[in-house]
Amino acid sequence: MIKNFNEITKDKLSFFIIILLVILILQLFETFKKINNIISFNYNERFTKSYEYCGEESLGFLNFLKNKYPDLGNVEIKNFFISPNSEWLFKDYTTEKYTSNRLIVLGYDNINEINFDILNKNSFLSQKSFKTLNKLEKITFDIFELNKDENVEISIFSEMYGQTKLITKKKSKIVKGYNEIILDNKEIEDIFYNGKILVKMSSESQKEINLKNLNLIQSHLINLNKFEILESYENCLLLRNK
Repeated sequence: MIKNFNEITKDKLSFFIIILLVILILQLFETFKKINNIISFNYNERFTKSYEYCGEESLGFLNFLKNKYPDLGNVEIKNFFISPNSEWLFKDYTTEKYTSNRLIVLGYDNINEINFDILNKNSFLSQKSFKTLNKLEKITFDIFELNKDENVEISIFSEMYGQTKLITKKKSKIVKGYNEIILDNKEIEDIFYNGKILVKMSSESQKEINLKNLNLIQSHLINLNKFEILESYENCLLLRNK
């Protein structure tokens, strides 16, 4: 009995030692891999591998530009990804002015249509968040149930965590079927950074209006026709004024 117990104990001990050795070998392998990366790659390659190339801060793309264009100077960076501004990589803190005739655009989106999710029949919240918002040109939607034409007021807000800032209001008449309402197309300055867009509609009759397919159209944030594209990777661009 004692002999069997000792054999079982030795087997368990041997199994434990094997597991421990496997763990140590894996850790050593990972350490050697990291050392090899340090030896094999230069600083720029390691920098690129450590950060997302074109996404978020896009430090890989920016580092590429910094090395290829050492004369970029104090260049403006427009980052439309939901992440911190990356200008610190080029920033000359001795001046507030941009000293370059070039522009870096991160997260460029050629689509100027803002799509929404339904909160209720009269309220809609954008699917994406926005750092900046350009001029609003028009709002479109469908109404499949409406007995007669209605006078409504459309209110557009910047929204974040339940707090709202009014962007614009528009009174208009709506009809059954497709509706397209032209907005004031004015400059928009005061919105929440990385906030969403909230659209509310109220009618004179106080009835709920069943809207579908609501879209908000803004003018393009960057007009590429005004620039020469020097570098392009996915939706990260280096532009120069024409």
